[in-house]
Amino acid sequence: MNLTTKRPAEYLIANIKREELVPGKIFELFNKGAIAVVLKEDDRVPTLWKDLMGSENGGGPPDSGETLPWQGNLMDIAKNYHSRGGPGDDIGDVIFLIKDRLAYIARKFDVFKENGSKMLATDPGSFVNGDQPFSVPEDIRSTLWDVGEEVFKSALPAETELFPYAMSVERLKYSDTPADFDKLVQLINNSSDRWAQFGRKIDHNIIQAAGPFKYRFIKSLYALLCEIPGAKAVFPKLNHIFQANNVMTAIDDNANMIGRPHTDGRLITCLSSVRNSIKTEIFNGEKWLDLPLTGDSLAIFPGRGLGKYSISPTWHRILHLKKVDTEPGQSKSNVSCIFGIRSISRIKS
Repeated sequence: MNLTTKRPAEYLIANIKREELVPGKIFELFNKGAIAVVLKEDDRVPTLWKDLMGSENGGGPPDSGETLPWQGNLMDIAKNYHSRGGPGDDIGDVIFLIKDRLAYIARKFDVFKENGSKMLATDPGSFVNGDQPFSVPEDIRSTLWDVGEEVFKSALPAETELFPYAMSVERLKYSDTPADFDKLVQLINNSSDRWAQFGRKIDHNIIQAAGPFKYRFIKSLYALLCEIPGAKAVFPKLNHIFQANNVMTAIDDNANMIGRPHTDGRLITCLSSVRNSIKTEIFNGEKWLDLPLTGDSLAIFPGRGLGKYSISPTWHRILHLKKVDTEPGQSKSNVSCIFGIRSISRIKS
């Protein structure tokens, strides 16, 4: 195991190899102050990337016949959508495009053991895939579960007995550029009536509220003032000053922040990604650090679910870069694969 920084323990991002992925090891690193652990040199991770994402562009597994939602059509996406009450919990094919919030097209499914059985099931059980339904192959389910179980055991205190859990798998595609994203948002907005569009503007303003504007009730008043002639020339500028002077929301001129800095509700988040103009940053209590992400490694960080073991969740944020130095012929990607470990009580099968 080596460390990516010479700062004291509370600032660390740790690297581990597969042979170090033993019960209690990741917990030990988190307990010493590591805010993320990167699993490297585990051949199962690039295999899962190939089986789930296909290419660096997220072009889909080459031999499976599966069409990912950003390659397919809107009607199939709608057929594959399964509501659980909100964007963070919905599964199947999901489009979430609201300005300045998480913005992606995704395919999400859960892997879990059915009651009293060692068999691995998925929810949803299959996807509409053109003329033929598609189900996640058993060998991929098995590899996902093996990796997840080892990570889970390693992220808990040694000798801790595992409680019922599930693997939530999310394959996400972000827009290639902020301009592309803005067009998608405009498309969604223009498909609804004026009141719905006005409501989205209010939502946007509430999300952006900073400083004294971010508090309950005040942020709603701020959101309305931003849409009133005269006031809307003043209040957004004041809010921008508050954002720029807060370490949690300050960003440079070459980036837009997608959503807010946040922690995850799940127990553990594991992330692989190949990106061109998107980056994830994690907060060490003092400043934001780039989270090293590739398609053949797994960045692991704690969610709020590990709080019962006195492990603090890792704050993170997503930035969309406005300008990127791209080599001639270099492909665009901005695709991610998330393996989340969450309590089985949150899975509605």
